Amino acid sequence: MPTLIITLDGRELQRVPLTRPRTTVGRRPYNDIVMEHLAVSGEHAVFVLQPDGRVQVLDLNSTNGTYVNGRTIVSADIGPKDVIEIARYQLRLADESPPLPT
Repeated sequence: MPTLIITLDGRELQRVPLTRPRTTVGRRPYNDIVMEHLAVSGEHAVFVLQPDGRVQVLDLNSTNGTYVNGRTIVSADIGPKDVIEIARYQLRLADESPPLPT
């Protein structure tokens, strides 16, 4: 299962499994992931699980943008090697599937 690892200033804050088709990120309390920083828009971005297993990040017309590997994006497919930046937060995608039985 894909999981977002969220860090701030090099410190891991939380791990969020992407279990739903859409996971929203923003400053408002109704988002799935709430980031309480003034540079984060109320409704900043959304992570979308595609039927083929890909994960896509979409910027929701945020004021300060969403970045993947240092470049501003409107939408982008992401993988474990990509760094997503929202304000001062960094997010990475990990696959934290349980190991298969041997």
